[in-house]
Amino acid sequence: MEIYLNEFKRNTGLEKATLDSIGLRMDLPNDYVELFQKFNGGEGFIGKEYVVLHKAEDLQNVNAECGIQEFDSKIFLIGHNGAGEAIGIDLRNGKTVYILIPYLFEYDAIIELADNVNGLFKRVYEDGYFET
Repeated sequence: MEIYLNEFKRNTGLEKATLDSIGLRMDLPNDYVELFQKFNGGEGFIGKEYVVLHKAEDLQNVNAECGIQEFDSKIFLIGHNGAGEAIGIDLRNGKTVYILIPYLFEYDAIIELADNVNGLFKRVYEDGYFET
């Protein structure tokens, strides 16, 4: 994972007790939750793409403010690309998929990026958001 994050400015990671006290959704994938112990969000380039990942303590407010939970409680936003699309975790269909979704929440425009957090970083680094 580190090779993909050379230009990504990471925030200091959280201790497990601090992370537990934030009260993240219980259905979030373990690899994503564990990432907060390495770094608590950040922003910068991964390959040629810009990525913003929200801090753990901001996630509930970010999701509430954009209203995604009103449309679909199985999509949880974790960041954005700085250009009108959100990065999220799609928990529909009983599986985890990291996605790029327009803030207009158009389901037909969802781009599946990866099924784990390392795959997300690899995909963005090697192929960008829009390559297939």
